Amino acid sequence: MTAVSGIHLSRPALAVVALLTTAALVACGPGTTPGQPIAEQAAAATPAYVLAPPATVHGDPIVPNPTSAAAAQMTKALTQATSDAGVSGTPVRALYDDSADDAWLVVLGVNGRGFDPHKMLAIYGAAPQTRIDGTGDRLTVTGVPGTAGAHGGSAVCQETVAQGGPLAVEASVCYWLTPTTFGLVTLYPKHDGREWGFGWPATKIDALMTEVRPEVERQA
Repeated sequence: MTAVSGIHLSRPALAVVALLTTAALVACGPGTTPGQPIAEQAAAATPAYVLAPPATVHGDPIVPNPTSAAAAQMTKALTQATSDAGVSGTPVRALYDDSADDAWLVVLGVNGRGFDPHKMLAIYGAAPQTRIDGTGDRLTVTGVPGTAGAHGGSAVCQETVAQGGPLAVEASVCYWLTPTTFGLVTLYPKHDGREWGFGWPATKIDALMTEVRPEVERQA
């Protein structure tokens, strides 16, 4: 079991962290429906945006001083995610206390320039992939449509089902990419996954991203 800023993650729950290392090939741009062809989404010009997480998002207060373990985990996840996406820039990390979901709301990303949403999307496939991790847990990762919303760019989500013994845990992460911002949203459980299960499908995290993104990203 891993503990992060009071977040206790069992081996199945570590699927949430594993999600931060990959992206999917499905996107949804402004004024589109999920799964609309990427070429159609690129037609409209996207203004320059910058990530600037406020003190409160989604009605949840920020955790002003995450533990060193939490900070290290978020840094590691962001480093891997930006490497996979092929982007770099000024890192942005924020942890919020989501009491409604009894979870930690995590917002990670970078501010930069010259990002190509299509380049990111071309790297990753959306076909379901199953693997056994180092602890023997079975992880099945599936790419699903994401909703970019009014800020445009491209949005993708990944949904992971982790099976360890009798426990099955579902968790998701959603990403977005504009020419100047790369961001992701996910939830970390507050409790030990061995004692309880959680189900956070991509539809839930996508809806969360749709609400959170306008609060953490503003026009430059």
